[in-house]
Order: sequence, then C-alpha cells, then structure tokens
Amino acid sequence: MGVMILNTAGIESVLFYFIAYLIMNFGAFLVIQLVANKIGSENVNDYAGLAYKNPYMAIALSIFLLSLMGMPPFAGFVAKLYLFTPVIEAGYVGIAIIGVLNSVISVFYYAKPLRNMFLRQTDTSEKLVFGRVNMVFLYCLVLPVALLIVRFQPFLE
Repeated sequence: MGVMILNTAGIESVLFYFIAYLIMNFGAFLVIQLVANKIGSENVNDYAGLAYKNPYMAIALSIFLLSLMGMPPFAGFVAKLYLFTPVIEAGYVGIAIIGVLNSVISVFYYAKPLRNMFLRQTDTSEKLVFGRVNMVFLYCLVLPVALLIVRFQPFLE
C-alpha cells in the first residue's frame, strides 16, 4: 500500500513497517523454535499451559502476537497506523479499509496460541527452563516491540 502511493511518506511508512514486522516475526519465531526444541512439537495445541510452564516465554510470545495483530501500545500498531495514514491521505481509502480488514482477520489466527497459552491448562508440574543467552536475546527483541510506542520518532527519522 505504501509503495503504491509513490511518495516519500509512503516509502518511509513501508520501511518503518518492514523493520517493525521483521522484529515482531523474528521474536515470535524465536519463541516458537525455543519452545519447540523443549517440547518436541510446533503444534499450537501443544502450547497449552505455557503461561504456567514458563510465564516469561508466554508473555514474550503474547507481546509479539499482539503486536502482529496491530494492538496498541505495541510496535505493530504504530507501524500499521503509520502505513495506513499516507494511504488514506493519498485518497486510497478503499485499499486502507482492505488492509484494516486483513488486520481484523489476523486476530482470529493469532488468538488461538494466546488462548492455548493462558486459558488451557495442562500438567503444570513440568516447568520449561531456557538458557540465559536465549532469554537475553529474546528480551532484546521484546523491548523494542513493547516500547516503540513511547519513542518511535527516532526510528522514523
């Protein structure tokens, strides 16, 4: 959408969205891979009770998923807002509406892992422990996604 309008604001919004989306996806897939290595499965149903087994991983994955949905106050919200604004200003309201509807549809896909992690309980005696290096690296990705709403102007510049 941003490239379609062929102006500076559109290109800037695409680059900003690309960076935010890269961090969000990289973080989400890092959590998925770390958990999959521990439990031996990538099936979303096997994430049941992750909030009880390792709350830090569940919170990190929740932040990434909520950001991918475009929920405030996460980076995905800022990125989508910054992407849709120049598209609407250029007069492509219909295209922006399609983009917003796609974001709404994505909520249904991202809600299932959230539901499994927090609302479906499993054997809570089995705790998942991850190494410090993995956790530090993970939180280096969580921080910009969670805090980008506070100071996103330097990224735009």
